[in-house]
Amino acid sequence: MRCFFLPAIVGELLFRVFLLPNPSEITNWFQGALWAIVNLLLFVLYHPLNAKTFYKAGIATFYNHVFLFLARFLGVICTVAYNLTGSLFAIVLIH
Repeated sequence: MRCFFLPAIVGELLFRVFLLPNPSEITNWFQGALWAIVNLLLFVLYHPLNAKTFYKAGIATFYNHVFLFLARFLGVICTVAYNLTGSLFAIVLIH
């Protein structure tokens, strides 16, 4: 169970809740989009970096181009969901 929930909670806290401004604070669409793009880049780069440093068993998966494409897709979906709801619970469930 820990392997199921922990990556989603930690990942979404770090990449959505801590790094993105709260949806109620975004007043400029361009600034919000810029934050989202930088955040998405960090989210995708985090996976291979994590495999290289902390989770060596994940190297085969985290360097796979299909996985990285799906991670990017997940990042976009979670960012949109966070901007619509402002809810950690919603994005953890999606993740």
